Amino acid sequence: VGRLNALHPGLQLKLVLAPWQELPERARTREVDVVLGELREIEQLPDFECAPLSAHEVCVVARAGHPLASKRELRAADLFDWPLAGPNLPETALQALTALAVAADVPPERLRPGLLGVTCDSSGILRQVLQESDALSFMPRFMVEGDLRSGRLTTLSVPALTQSVRFGAAWLRGRTLGGAGEKFVSLLNEHDAALRAGSVPAHARTTCEGTAQSSP
Repeated sequence: VGRLNALHPGLQLKLVLAPWQELPERARTREVDVVLGELREIEQLPDFECAPLSAHEVCVVARAGHPLASKRELRAADLFDWPLAGPNLPETALQALTALAVAADVPPERLRPGLLGVTCDSSGILRQVLQESDALSFMPRFMVEGDLRSGRLTTLSVPALTQSVRFGAAWLRGRTLGGAGEKFVSLLNEHDAALRAGSVPAHARTTCEGTAQSSP
């Protein structure tokens, strides 16, 4: 969005941060033009067209100095001894997290309803929560790269964890995006390619969780 604004400073842009469940309806009512988020659910909607970005491996993120960070052999079951923090999860993500717990032989009574102890759709606030608590979160590395470099957060190596997440842009099928929308999607693809190549500075690595863009 910053690059789009730099290229077209006269363009009026509106960013909406919301749970992914709300974004399709906001697009249908023309409140937003382009939805940006995790694609597993929205790509199943027949009235939306999607432009998928690269898949990113999910890592377990915790504050520096977290008790699990010093544990020599970490098991998936150990993760469920601590609060989990994350955004509103789609059903497929809940199923994957539940399957991880079942595979790790975690007793059902140890699991919270909905699995998360802290639910927040802002990755920036989630990173703050992680820094100030013993909560853990499953996040793509590019979302926390700056905090990892600064030493505020760390990743935990969990051999059983092989999950990935795939973000992308989506818009109503048959709707013309217009020049601004098409340029926005093009810039997303360029940014995605730079992430794959590892050539994006930490301060420029964006989040993709539940956002939408519109331009009048």
